[in-house]
Amino acid sequence: MPGEEITSFEECVAAGYAVLESYPRQCKTPDGKTFIEEIELEDETAGWQTYRNEEYEFEFKYPKEWYNYEVQGAEIISTFPKSDFEKYEWTIWETPHFFIAFGVEDEKLEDVFSILEEFEDQKILYKEELAIEGIRGYKAIFETSIEEKGKGSKGINYFLATKNDKTVWFTGPLKDPDVTTHLNYVDQVLSTFRFIEGNKITKEQTCINSGGTVEQGMCCLAVSDFPNLCLIGACGCSPENSHEVKICDCGEGRCFDGNTCVAIR
Repeated sequence: MPGEEITSFEECVAAGYAVLESYPRQCKTPDGKTFIEEIELEDETAGWQTYRNEEYEFEFKYPKEWYNYEVQGAEIISTFPKSDFEKYEWTIWETPHFFIAFGVEDEKLEDVFSILEEFEDQKILYKEELAIEGIRGYKAIFETSIEEKGKGSKGINYFLATKNDKTVWFTGPLKDPDVTTHLNYVDQVLSTFRFIEGNKITKEQTCINSGGTVEQGMCCLAVSDFPNLCLIGACGCSPENSHEVKICDCGEGRCFDGNTCVAIR
């Protein structure tokens, strides 16, 4: 392709230029331009239903065969209909299948989590901070004692703080022998969570919300503001093939993946 301008990763490879075996791969032309391979990932949530909350400006997807209804003031997405759900005492989670309850609290994130930690019959087994679209939250696995039944149950809670000091929460049971399956259910649903319209925030804000600091840095000419610094090479070009952009410094042991600060793996 001599004499023709290279405008994409595919054209760069077809021209026979060097390819860096990073993930995703990168191809560099003799004039210093770097092109990053676009990778299309299979969307396992294609065809799912969408739950949309206009009042609090968020949405998420859930499997098309699941049900959505309200029980005792909480909204439910479930693998079984409401008529079956009402046969069981949902507060002790003795339903035969799987469900996720969710809602919005008027309290701030830290206040909601403090209330959870103060429950005498509840023990926190695992807790981590997280960020979805730059909005801070917590993921926690807890164990609840059920005295009248002489046993306990495990559950997973997600708490996501919205911009207006309200807290979106999700919770679901973890029942042996399907704990891993249930964790995957909740994680997959939450991976589709999005803030909509007025709650959309900039990448600069997502950087700050997830614990990072906005700085200026020299990155490759093909890179724009707030590049994925978890990839090798985004800001590794020579000075003459670099320009100044905004970057997110997440501190030691963490990097900005283009959306939020994450642990370096």
